[in-house]
Amino acid sequence: MKKVHLFILFTFAFSAMTQAQISSELLRKANNGDADAMNWIGYDYMQGDRVQQNYVTAMEWFQKAAEKGNASAMIWVGLLFFNGQGVAQDYSKAMEWFRKAAANGNTGKLHTVEQGETLYGLAKRYGVTMDELISANPGSDKGIKKGQELVIPCDGTSAYAIIDAPQQVQEAGWAMFNIGNLYFDAKGVTQDYDKAMEWYQKAADIDYLPAIHNVGYLYYHGYGVPQDYKKAFQYFSRASERGYALSKGKLGEMYYNGYYVEQDYDKAFELLKKAAEATDGSNGDAMKRLSDCYRFGKGTTKDLEKAEYWLKKAQDNGSKDANKIIRLISDRWL
Repeated sequence: MKKVHLFILFTFAFSAMTQAQISSELLRKANNGDADAMNWIGYDYMQGDRVQQNYVTAMEWFQKAAEKGNASAMIWVGLLFFNGQGVAQDYSKAMEWFRKAAANGNTGKLHTVEQGETLYGLAKRYGVTMDELISANPGSDKGIKKGQELVIPCDGTSAYAIIDAPQQVQEAGWAMFNIGNLYFDAKGVTQDYDKAMEWYQKAADIDYLPAIHNVGYLYYHGYGVPQDYKKAFQYFSRASERGYALSKGKLGEMYYNGYYVEQDYDKAFELLKKAAEATDGSNGDAMKRLSDCYRFGKGTTKDLEKAEYWLKKAQDNGSKDANKIIRLISDRWL
């Protein structure tokens, strides 16, 4: 069905920006070394809303901000490398910048576990307590394994505990989420569902919404973990309760098929309709399943016109299942 792919645009802070805020004052701050101002200017050139769009100039400003430790700018640099905007496309460099953002001063450093290493040994090595190390890496108390990447808290403080501002939380989650996507999609690295789950889980543990959905998605399909509809349902529910349309669609699918929950077409229709009608218009899989509801009269009155409408919408929004069905249909359902 649908996992959130690269890359979610990070707009929670930028959306508040207005025309009046783009001024010589911002340039003055940037030229005086203000990393946040540099980041804003880079974003403005990337979007082209108030100046002519210029990815090369955007990259220059983002890199200046990133060199001063701005985590958001690090991620934008990674995204521009990923998309090949203003620079040659380079997935390895994208990964490098996402890792820098995930391990910057706000979130600690990263350590790749070697054979024979233990939590106790790592805690002693880095001068943190066991509780701090476990707090920074939920689930590590059950054991660690070779190749696993651990967040090492800075200055003896839990990495997640010191991310106390909403923007810092989102930046850390965003970086971790994008690293997970690179592993899932095999961009610049060997495809590794275990690693993808590891990074999605880190981001989900600090409440990054797209990552919560993707953890559910991996449990739903059994990528990197044993298939577990119960856990999938729990993660989808967690994201859906906060209005995440993709998760609403997956819950609707679970009610439609009776996966983990008792089959309930009424509930399925309700959730699928909300997901399909979400303003971002990107939930092709929910649209396709909503078409099925109308086509077969599941949870609603049978309506072939609406079924056809939503099937075409699903096709326009990337549903492979919708494409298959449309190829089999001549004219309309009778």
